[in-house]
Amino acid sequence: MKRFFIVESDVNPESFLSDIRGAHRSVAGFLMLMAFCLALYGCGKQEIQEHPAPPEPPAETVQVDSIWLSTDKAIVSVGATLRMTAGYAPSDAVFEGFKWESSDNSIASVDASGRVTGISAGFADITVMYGVFSASCKVMVKDPAAPQIGYYYYSDGTWGPELDPHKVPLGIIFYVNPDGKGGKMLNVEEGDAIWGVPGESGAGDEYDGAANTELIMSREEYRYRYPVVAWVADLRTAAVSWYLPAKYELQQIYAGASGLQWMESGADEFFGQVDAWGVGMSVLKEEKYRAARDEFNRKIGLIPGGTGIEFDRGNAYWSSTEENENDVWLLALANGIMNISGKDSGYGRIRAIAVF
Repeated sequence: MKRFFIVESDVNPESFLSDIRGAHRSVAGFLMLMAFCLALYGCGKQEIQEHPAPPEPPAETVQVDSIWLSTDKAIVSVGATLRMTAGYAPSDAVFEGFKWESSDNSIASVDASGRVTGISAGFADITVMYGVFSASCKVMVKDPAAPQIGYYYYSDGTWGPELDPHKVPLGIIFYVNPDGKGGKMLNVEEGDAIWGVPGESGAGDEYDGAANTELIMSREEYRYRYPVVAWVADLRTAAVSWYLPAKYELQQIYAGASGLQWMESGADEFFGQVDAWGVGMSVLKEEKYRAARDEFNRKIGLIPGGTGIEFDRGNAYWSSTEENENDVWLLALANGIMNISGKDSGYGRIRAIAVF
């Protein structure tokens, strides 16, 4: 049941209805405007949900920019091993492992972890690699069973660091071949004479005293004309062909007595080596080398008839290398100074050597 309320008013009914209609239109417009805004707002929210913010970019990968080895020189014995230590930088780089290789697997081998094994006497370069980067270490392999400088050499073809009373010593080893197989020994006796008379030349080899000695011995009356060569020739036996050292073989004697391996070039003191030196140069004067020479002479003195080298005097030792028909090379074993002198200029010391 509908109820109607009648309100009395002095307002004109037609005017009131007109106002109602206007108000109705205003409210309807307002409601329509609100509905349209709400629709726009809803659409805007939907667009934001469909296009989220982009994700954070991934962290940049750090690459290795250098590698290194803890040492660039090492010594290992045959049958022994040593571990190479390698590293890379920067420390937070992505790292996938090193590769290793040896320049000569017959001398020294290396495994995937950097462990080096000595195979035979000699030198090999061990290299570690990563991408375009590499680092190397020079490895010297020593054979304890091979001849060593300062060892006695015996008539039965063996050698050892101490004098064996049950064997016949022939000399003292002063030079070892680079491959460790053979070398040169020094006779323990010493002579004193003029070199010879001037007039002939031709024995000019600076490294091969055996060739020089043979050439001089082929000359007429060499025993009379070249006393130093005659003295050496008298030491020869069926087992050993002693000869007068050449110019640089005298350096080898001085270096070996000082505990070093003589090298024509490329020597490294770390490996116990010394380079050939020039004319007039005094070398190996440090106390450690003097001590080594004293020990070398002590070993010579233990052999019956052995005479130590006169390292503490100014006497020079003759070589077999002729500079010309009048002059010959000699070396002062007190200081290593090498020079030339007249063949008949005076007396000098004589030492014979031989290969084994």
